[in-house]
Amino acid sequence: MEGQFSMFDLATGRNNEASDESAIDTENNLNELKYSFDEREEFSEREILSLEKEMLGIYISGHPLYKYSDLISSFEYTEEQLAGTDDSDDSDDTTVVDVKNILFDDAEVKAIGIIKNIRNTLTKKNELMAFVTISGLSANISLTLFPKKYAAYKELLIEGNIVAVKGRISIDSNYGNSILVDSLVRPKDIPRKLWIKFSSENDMIKNLDELQKRYYCEDKRSNIFVYSADTKKKAIVRKTYFDYTDDELKKLQDKYGENNVAAVFNF
Repeated sequence: MEGQFSMFDLATGRNNEASDESAIDTENNLNELKYSFDEREEFSEREILSLEKEMLGIYISGHPLYKYSDLISSFEYTEEQLAGTDDSDDSDDTTVVDVKNILFDDAEVKAIGIIKNIRNTLTKKNELMAFVTISGLSANISLTLFPKKYAAYKELLIEGNIVAVKGRISIDSNYGNSILVDSLVRPKDIPRKLWIKFSSENDMIKNLDELQKRYYCEDKRSNIFVYSADTKKKAIVRKTYFDYTDDELKKLQDKYGENNVAAVFNF
């Protein structure tokens, strides 16, 4: 029939004029369907992890606390002990254990976690205090902030914030364990000590002037330390301060060797 064509016509080149018109219409339609996208800055690591947790309920690309895993592993007590979910202390096993690893009531403890829940309440004196739950790498830990500590650290008490805590553990079989908070800080604000190891004392002495010129500071307490492997001597580089960044640490590791430079949390 006139005005009609088939797929066979397209394939064989018949009715070329109709085919060309159809192709032009199709291209125009496709152009109309094209989308324009605005360029945006890439999400930060924290934003990506937060979205993963919100949408999927778990972290996929990492964990916000992984960067502090060395510090967490240096703590005397595990997260399970602080949370009261580790029953190894109550074991009937008669094997001799290290008493230092047993968690006793009122022991000084440290922990790092993500604020998961905050419950404010009033004391009998009508003062605000808070019960807070933080999520660690392997357990949820309860914190108690009495009025003075609550007033001092309330600006940090935001769900999703990562906090480092020092305090004393309250062990209660009825209400569960809780850390009675003495201090609260953002882990990124914890000062660090910079340690640089040299193969010999002579090599260490040769580099002192360069380190002092590079990190000269009179306003802060010196936090750069050096160590000689041959004589086992340690020294502090006076009037210096290392303001930690990943990039600056990497520069020093490239210069002195990755295994010879470490930024240790002073917490």
